[in-house]
Amino acid sequence: MEQDLYEIGAIDADNYKPDSKAIQAAKNRRLLSNIIIWYGVWSVILFLVWEWRHKYDFLDRWCTDDAVFKIIAGLISVAFGVWLFSMITVGKKLSKLSYEEKFDFDLYLYHKRAYKKKGARNITLLALAQLNAKMGDKYLCQKAIEKIDVGYQPKLIDKLKLWIKSEEEEIDLSEFDTKRKPKAFPILIFFLLIAHAFFFDSIAYPINIYYKIHKIKLLYGFLGILSMVGNGLSAIFIFVGISLIIHHIRYKDISNFKVCKPLMIVVSIIVAICVVISKLDIIDVALSSDSDKITSTGEVIKASDYEDSAVTYEYDYDYDDYNYDYEEEESSTEDIDIMNMMIVLCNYLQKEGIIPDFTVELDYSAKGRVKGTVAQDESYIYVLYDNDIKQDEDGNDCLELVLEAEPLDENGNSLGQTEAVLKGFYLVNLETKEVIDEHKTHW
Repeated sequence: MEQDLYEIGAIDADNYKPDSKAIQAAKNRRLLSNIIIWYGVWSVILFLVWEWRHKYDFLDRWCTDDAVFKIIAGLISVAFGVWLFSMITVGKKLSKLSYEEKFDFDLYLYHKRAYKKKGARNITLLALAQLNAKMGDKYLCQKAIEKIDVGYQPKLIDKLKLWIKSEEEEIDLSEFDTKRKPKAFPILIFFLLIAHAFFFDSIAYPINIYYKIHKIKLLYGFLGILSMVGNGLSAIFIFVGISLIIHHIRYKDISNFKVCKPLMIVVSIIVAICVVISKLDIIDVALSSDSDKITSTGEVIKASDYEDSAVTYEYDYDYDDYNYDYEEEESSTEDIDIMNMMIVLCNYLQKEGIIPDFTVELDYSAKGRVKGTVAQDESYIYVLYDNDIKQDEDGNDCLELVLEAEPLDENGNSLGQTEAVLKGFYLVNLETKEVIDEHKTHW
């Protein structure tokens, strides 16, 4: 009686045909798969550790509130795309092997862990059954089919069962062979575009470097257009994924799943239109002139309208008797309170010799928080950032303001927040207006 090779423990996979090229290829494929999977896992873990230790240095200053989730999704997309690319590439090389070598390859993978997972077990057993049929082995073909779950019954199984009961020695499986093999490189590009969309969307609009954006606006626009493509592809990928899940729940089989082309075209057009509409501000930035200004929300203010749209507040130097003239008609009470606290701090900083005479120009950071450009000397532009309400040692509510000094280039232009030097953290008591120097110069 022939041996049932599909019984668990029927063979020692680690020592099965050690000299076989097919077995060595199977071991290499499994090793490669594990390396890529663990790369994805560890990239996410390392990012979370880095985010935990450097949150205030980068994410809170340059990224959106949901940046952590978008970056993790991007890392997973990269890992998944590389994994599919590798598996398809290896699969193409295996197509040159004989039926016997392909059988050894799949049998090794089946005994190494595929039998433990329902989906992998069914697919691997069906592939082995096909190879047995092509080699004319009805006994092993029958044993493979018996171990396939009842809920997984593609049409190919019925054809194999009919062949087993017949007296024919050969079987024609050409109609069940995959007509179009997936291509590795386009799939890799597909997932890299999705990952790029996640990464790009995690970055807040660069209001902090608006004076530099014109130098890279074409690159910014190009990357933005790629993110539009990636967003569209991710929506289509999600649509197909949900369709597969629904199809599997209803029919317990995805081997006969076919995407309705007209529906896919309609969905693609709708997604493309929605994405383009939501990202038109990127195109505005890319096509803006050098004299235009870019706001914290990505809105482009034309040079002709700039004087009427700018948010500027100017004050005298004495807090006890100051006059202010702000051009924005609808300023929130909260922003005015922050302005007042900045003026209190500026008086303190000027008396301490930290900044020269000051004039407060209020604006917003990439995160939408209030910031004030307060002074400038020969080397630096001094900027205050609102860092939310904190409590002092006595439990009193204070506004924490952060002072940064942006160095100037040889032409007197700021090099931006990326080159800024932290000068200090200060608490301003909301009731007494007392200033407390926290004596720290790092986030």
